[in-house]
Amino acid sequence: MALYKRRLLEEFDHGVRLHRDYSNAELFFVLWALGHCGQRDADVLVNAALRNSALFARVFQCSVNKAMWEGHRCPFWQ
Repeated sequence: MALYKRRLLEEFDHGVRLHRDYSNAELFFVLWALGHCGQRDADVLVNAALRNSALFARVFQCSVNKAMWEGHRCPFWQ
């Protein structure tokens, strides 16, 4: 994820919107999750990783009482 963020900041034309229904940041997370489809326990892996992502919480505006909010995030995922 760190490589994606660095490349995004360095090279991406921020005036380009890749999908009409999703912001580019939302689209990144959607496509990342779809990339795990078909893998064993993909839902567990994806949910655990994203629940620990402050960026995911910010992009999707996860509030404290939502299922994808993790109060104590693991810094490994940042």
